[in-house]
Amino acid sequence: MEEVKVNKIKHIKKIFVLFGIVILIVACFFAITQFEKFKTREGIKGPGTGGSAGGQVQINNTPTPTCSDGIKNQGEIGINCGGPCSACPPSCLDGIKNQDETGVDCGGTICSACPTCFDKIQNQGERHIDCGGPCIACPPDCSDGIKNQNETGVDCGGPCAACPTCSDGIKNQGEIGIDCSGPCIACPPSCSDGIKNQDEIGVDCGGPCNACPQRPIITTEQKNLIGQTLSSSAFVKDMPEKGIIALRFYDFFLGERIWHDDILIGKSGILSGGTPDMTLMMHARYISQLNGANLCDVISSAKTNGEMWVESDQSDAKLLFKYSGMIKYRDCLGF
Repeated sequence: MEEVKVNKIKHIKKIFVLFGIVILIVACFFAITQFEKFKTREGIKGPGTGGSAGGQVQINNTPTPTCSDGIKNQGEIGINCGGPCSACPPSCLDGIKNQDETGVDCGGTICSACPTCFDKIQNQGERHIDCGGPCIACPPDCSDGIKNQNETGVDCGGPCAACPTCSDGIKNQGEIGIDCSGPCIACPPSCSDGIKNQDEIGVDCGGPCNACPQRPIITTEQKNLIGQTLSSSAFVKDMPEKGIIALRFYDFFLGERIWHDDILIGKSGILSGGTPDMTLMMHARYISQLNGANLCDVISSAKTNGEMWVESDQSDAKLLFKYSGMIKYRDCLGF
């Protein structure tokens, strides 16, 4: 009997504990809900609401704009007038013809005088002082863009300065030389006309002009450096057995891009012939950066500078399949 009574007491204790937990949860939920309502109503900022570091609560005390706060806000036209407030008093800047003005914001006893065609001021779109625009036409002159007053051309000749001609000894009217080309006869060939003519070897050089600069070439020393780099490069050693890549360098000569002979690369090094799967084109300036073991680094540098690109007649998929063993050089190869 005593054991039954003890078990009953334990059971009652459990019920009280559970009941207490439920009350605590409800109280917490109610407190959080009330705080959120208060925070929204009062503009409180706290943790997770953009508050200051450390979660300190901040209250927004910015006053609500009114029509008597001495501040131009809430869409007012002037301070505490216009917009949602009462209309502003008339002024000389309100864009309205009022307060005895004779024009919009001008004239009358309060505002400055309105512009006229006899105020001796160039205003209101007049071409000259008190003429043109809304006023009477201005008398002919040498800058009116009209052929008049016995001019032989528009604003030239007659009472104006002489009109340009192809015999005035002046380089004008779009002429390339003095009194030649443009609207005049073509200028005779020269060594500065930007044209390859008169038996010149290049544009404005060679023939009767100064000698042209020497055409860039890949020197024997540069060829040896390229060969040394290719022979020791892991890039080349990882090529497939039947893979061929062309390395083509270019320079600029007399304003034109010129190409040097292709260098064919295979697994064994430089090849004497074959059809390349792809061609790596790069400015010849990068040859000097080769050091025998940095081929891919130099190619990547040229690519970053926009002076290297890859061309191929084969699809990327086909190249990836054939050169799958070189996937680690993908950034270098460009496919």
